[in-house]
Amino acid sequence: MKKHQTRFLWIFAAMLLIGWLASVQFSQRFLSNPLTKGGNGSNDTAGTKSNVLTNQLFSPGEETRKATIRDTANTSNVQNRDEQFQKAVEGRNVRIDFWGEIIDQSGQPVPEVRVKMKVRRGNYSAAAGVGATFDKRETLTDSEGRFELVGAEGDSLSFESISKDGYRLSARTKMGYGFGDMPAAIKADARFPIVIQMWKLGPLTELISFRTLFGFKPDGHPYTLDLLNNKKLEGENADGDLVVKLTRPSNVTPKEKFEWTLELSAIGGGLVEGTNDFMYLAPDTGYQQKVVIHMVPTEMDYASALTKDYFISSREGKVFGAVHLRIRPDYDGESAIFVESWMNPSGSRNLQR
Repeated sequence: MKKHQTRFLWIFAAMLLIGWLASVQFSQRFLSNPLTKGGNGSNDTAGTKSNVLTNQLFSPGEETRKATIRDTANTSNVQNRDEQFQKAVEGRNVRIDFWGEIIDQSGQPVPEVRVKMKVRRGNYSAAAGVGATFDKRETLTDSEGRFELVGAEGDSLSFESISKDGYRLSARTKMGYGFGDMPAAIKADARFPIVIQMWKLGPLTELISFRTLFGFKPDGHPYTLDLLNNKKLEGENADGDLVVKLTRPSNVTPKEKFEWTLELSAIGGGLVEGTNDFMYLAPDTGYQQKVVIHMVPTEMDYASALTKDYFISSREGKVFGAVHLRIRPDYDGESAIFVESWMNPSGSRNLQR
């Protein structure tokens, strides 16, 4: 009997010990949980996280208020930016007045020329960004070759076309003008119209035309160009039209400034530099047999490449023509000239084609 009582007491005591240990372990886990522990020490990381999390869970109104303030500020900034863009773009639009005068190669006014223009007006919107609208106008020149555009508004004027049957517009015609704050803006004046030149066409003629890149050794060696057959010949050859000699230092480096000389000699004729907008009629006088271009790096007018236009008379006055030269003294280790020529072998000075 005593033996059974003793065993019962030991079992009971063991159960109490197990229960006490379980309660201690539970308390430690509970106190270490960030959601239940409320420490105030500076090193109490779990407690700090708990406070932050609790504030986030139980103070949603404050965060919403802050977000609303941020959104309002951002919206205001965007609106201010859009207003500034709009002001900057549309502020460049000004009143546009323009006066023009069209003349032919003899300086005579050309009436009834059809002039098509458009005025660009800049605009800005938040949805579309920077854009433009175009106010298109059309008019005819009067008996004095004049035309005008008055009272338009925008930042620039451009010509879509300037045309009349029997006339050609100069290829050098400026087709657009800026106003107000635009770069190179003009201040139009009715007393001083912008002059535009056209060429009154005569009878067209058959010409011999070529466009060719010719290479040369830049040592002063002479070459003859036969412009009727598009050939380059060694030396000075009487069966040609133009002798070319080009001299420069050897082994020049890219972008290096160097002294160079080009000599052009017409065979049995001469050269006249073309300075007007058209090359349709060779002059009857003013020719010189040789033209020399000499470039020195220290000179203000120095250029490492040039473009030149010349009228040419050759073969004892039997041939008249014109050449457009793009001169490259340093080209692929040597020198080169791109030659565009149109020649009339009939003896006529007419170069219209």
